[in-house]
Amino acid sequence: MSLVPGAIDTGAGNGTSVRFMGRGGDDSNFRVDGVDATSVRNQTQSKSRLLISMDAISEFKVSSALYSAESGGAPGGHINMLTKRGGNQFHGTLWEFNRNDALTQTYDAIGGTSLPSPRLNRNQFGANISGPVTLPKVYKGTDKTFFFFNWERGRNSQGAVAGYRTVPTQEFRDGNFSKLTNPRTGVPIVLRDPQNVPIANNIIPKSAISPQAATFIGFTPLPNTSNGTLNYINNPVSALSKQDNYNDRIDHQFSPKDSIFGRFVFNDTFEAGVPYWGNDQRDNLGRTKNLSLGYTRTVSASIVNDLRGGYHNFYENETFGTTGLSSFDVANKMNLPLVSKDPKFFGPPVVNISGNDGGFSVFGLQRTIGPRERSNGITQFVDNLSWQKGKHFMKFGADIARRLVTFNQARDPRGQFTFDGTYTGSSMADFMLGYVRSASLNPAVTVTDLTNYWQSYYFNDDFKVSQHLTLNFGVRYDYFGKMVQKD
Repeated sequence: MSLVPGAIDTGAGNGTSVRFMGRGGDDSNFRVDGVDATSVRNQTQSKSRLLISMDAISEFKVSSALYSAESGGAPGGHINMLTKRGGNQFHGTLWEFNRNDALTQTYDAIGGTSLPSPRLNRNQFGANISGPVTLPKVYKGTDKTFFFFNWERGRNSQGAVAGYRTVPTQEFRDGNFSKLTNPRTGVPIVLRDPQNVPIANNIIPKSAISPQAATFIGFTPLPNTSNGTLNYINNPVSALSKQDNYNDRIDHQFSPKDSIFGRFVFNDTFEAGVPYWGNDQRDNLGRTKNLSLGYTRTVSASIVNDLRGGYHNFYENETFGTTGLSSFDVANKMNLPLVSKDPKFFGPPVVNISGNDGGFSVFGLQRTIGPRERSNGITQFVDNLSWQKGKHFMKFGADIARRLVTFNQARDPRGQFTFDGTYTGSSMADFMLGYVRSASLNPAVTVTDLTNYWQSYYFNDDFKVSQHLTLNFGVRYDYFGKMVQKD
């Protein structure tokens, strides 16, 4: 698509990385076999969420500017992909692609040495078969009924490089800050209580330690190394991401004037996050289903009617490494008031500890809000009539669709807490005493269930005045109904 005039590839490598004619990446419309496959997140943002194997695509067309009245609904590019169909001969393909860290090299240019490559094992493989539908002694579909089936699977095992962090020492967890210094200057830090009275020997009595802090800190590992101020290094693990894609199409010819087809695409994409602490990763499952049905009627030598109907749905379910695990219901184990008790939102609060005594890393999730669950879909009927009359090639059409958008997420179900040393002079001491500098909590779940109707009607005329001159006329009317909340 990036080779089309007016197209710019931002290099993001996602569904909105190609932009057309200066429009945003969310301003394009995607269709498969003439039926919408655009996932609309709201009234102004859209992208393609339907992944189709390249082996299942016969051709595609991209219109980026000055497109006919037949195209509409988006100010950017219009991309229409046509899937393959079967024929009278049986054909099949089998393939595999592999990328492996055993065949790569990681080189430290500064140190001039080779390093072990992070774990990577990416496998993509698939197969397809097509031909006439044949049931021995029952039905022979030669010249009438054809099928095409494509299957593709991907597996990507990817690891991470070990990372250093600074975690609280056992002494700090016990309330012993007798060796506390400013990590930048080396000057000892004297702890004081909120009334500015020095804390004896910089040691917090165990009875004064916050039970919430003691519970929370138990989920953060102890130091296991020494590298300047960094005292912890994790043991990176591999994460296995998966993709499964199925495409099935049936075509049937009733007569030279009547034909129908049906095509269904199913795609599962599971993105596996790589944890740092363990159980802190973000995983995401995206599931897409797309159905297209079509009936083509040749009315006469100059008139052809094409009727399409279809359904497209994209569903996304995000989970964390703590989701549904009571052993990692950290916020409730801390007895924090008002936090969510829904197993979907189990996990730790966001805790920030940073001050004159440095910054400390503690157990936390890689995404601080959510997890979320969302979907969007469309049910659509499209009819196009083509009429060749003399020097005029005219097209009339109507497009009626019902869209659905859902979203479910809690913005801050486990709470956020900041400790910066305001009360004692040490952010870590403030944390162990439970002296919070700032806090926030919003366990309310945002539930969106929106529907609206789209209507589009058009007329287009390509008037061939002469062999060297063609005039294009067209008019189109689009009506995008307002979104209506179900409840």
